[in-house]
Amino acid sequence: VGEWVLKKACKEIKDWNTQYNKNISVAINLSALQFRRSGFLEELLVILAETELPYELLKLEVTESMLIADTDTSLTVLREVRALGVKVSVDDFGTGYSSLSYLRYLPIDEVKLDRNFIKYIIENKKDEAIVEAIIIMAHNLDLKVVAEGVEIYQQAKWLIDHDCNYLQGFYYAKPAPLDQLKLPVVPQ
Repeated sequence: VGEWVLKKACKEIKDWNTQYNKNISVAINLSALQFRRSGFLEELLVILAETELPYELLKLEVTESMLIADTDTSLTVLREVRALGVKVSVDDFGTGYSSLSYLRYLPIDEVKLDRNFIKYIIENKKDEAIVEAIIIMAHNLDLKVVAEGVEIYQQAKWLIDHDCNYLQGFYYAKPAPLDQLKLPVVPQ
């Protein structure tokens, strides 16, 4: 299933970009099984060749727990993936039980803040402090930050004011088929 999803997503975004003369990227969540499977890199190369999606328009999302389960293998695979120009994101960042020290060594491009931190950011000073600290830390490590689960204007405004790079959630759009994709309006 993972291979099918990867191939379908790459093909659909390539076709959409061609049709509308855009360079929109696509992010795909990898399962732990898919990520650790021998031959994953070869599978990825075949899919990118078949779909003709430019490598830099693909972002693979992995979780903290996937990365720390077999750190040496994970680092090797991530380095090879990034050497191709494919982006890597750590999904649900902050929900794992790993040490922050591993961030210094991970070949990644961004962290995605789990929606549980965003949900109460306006009324909970502790969540606010955690999110602010993660944004500052990530930027100092040359990483981008994505906030998941943005549902109201106040959350979006706070995150923009605190230099969060990307926002996603129902405030902007609900999940929809690709043919209904609309570019979001950024709040002022």
